[in-house]
Amino acid sequence: MKFAITVLLLAFSILAAAEPVSFPIAIEDPGTLERARLVMGIHRGGGVTEALVVEVNGKVLTVDTGDASEFSEFFGPLDAPLLLAILKEINTVEIQAQKGTTITSVQIVSHRAGSPVVPQESEVPRGK
Repeated sequence: MKFAITVLLLAFSILAAAEPVSFPIAIEDPGTLERARLVMGIHRGGGVTEALVVEVNGKVLTVDTGDASEFSEFFGPLDAPLLLAILKEINTVEIQAQKGTTITSVQIVSHRAGSPVVPQESEVPRGK
């Protein structure tokens, strides 16, 4: 079976605070997806030593931080699978990270059967 990959990307850099940071991400025709993942670019001096609290459309996700706590300077992607049933045309991703964490990107990578690969960008929130 041939799969197409659609990457919906918010490119920015936001220093996480005590409150969750919210990101809107659009998905064209979510009912046609075969599978999807949330991928977050994360940077933190001292490593990621506390779990990220992540919600997509109100559904709490478990994000495996792997060995991110072992780095003196962590910079890389962290991801989690998404349940297709929770995805909408406009999705709200809320991330609460420990103090000193910079969120460098948030993406929903989706796969559709039999479609060409078409990257789509979401609107980047300004001034947050």
